[in-house]
Amino acid sequence: MIFKKHDINHFYVGELYIGSPLGIVQKKTITYKDLKKLEKALGPKEHAVMNGAIVFEETTKGTILNLRKCRIFDGPLLTIFYYDGQDFLCLHNGKSYQTDGTEFCRNLYPLSTLLPSLGFQFAEEITFRQAKAIFTRLFHGRYQYPNDMTMYPLDDFYIGKIKLLAYNKLHYSSDVPIHYILKQSDAKKVASFSRTDLEEEFKYYYEEYECLFLHHGDQYYNLHNYQKYDDLDMPPVSLKNQLEESAPEELTLTKALKLYQGVKR
Repeated sequence: MIFKKHDINHFYVGELYIGSPLGIVQKKTITYKDLKKLEKALGPKEHAVMNGAIVFEETTKGTILNLRKCRIFDGPLLTIFYYDGQDFLCLHNGKSYQTDGTEFCRNLYPLSTLLPSLGFQFAEEITFRQAKAIFTRLFHGRYQYPNDMTMYPLDDFYIGKIKLLAYNKLHYSSDVPIHYILKQSDAKKVASFSRTDLEEEFKYYYEEYECLFLHHGDQYYNLHNYQKYDDLDMPPVSLKNQLEESAPEELTLTKALKLYQGVKR
């Protein structure tokens, strides 16, 4: 089974919530002391079996209590799944999940949408072992572009900023995989801020990063998290204007990133 190849579009990266039963749910009033006891009791036992999964603590400012499911969760795990048409098989613990239930997965991104679309070519079919290796490369390290010798005009490289949702009042973020790839990169975090939705009465917390982009087609390709954007949060600054006059007129992606590191503000 581990050597059988599967369509890469059947693999997803997302959050997995594994909780512990909430024994005090029958109590009329759940005190702060009760919650602290439960937090202490949870521990890392369920995380130990997640060989290679990641605890993404930035999205969980404290323990998540779900009375409807009678479970308590100490934060999502970032992991990789294979979707067989019915269930999502977690490749880090071999168990199957759905998007609802006492243990569940959510915010699922197709693996193919998280991979670099420039500078790499990925197989259309991969094994479970290869899928886990790609996950490790994406989230425990970062992709580089050492073997890509494609040249791009210097005029097409820009320095710009993007913001990502870090978490909200319910501790959930919809950008966890993209956020984590960006966090692992050498992009510069320039700000953290919050906004309140008066209609929903929710406060949303964001993080803003400065990144290097390639204007490719009609979009901006982010060299740090491999995503494409139609527009950036602020008008981008030309990389060329930040370099010495002797800079080459054409660059590889690797060379552009090196030059960007020299001018990053």
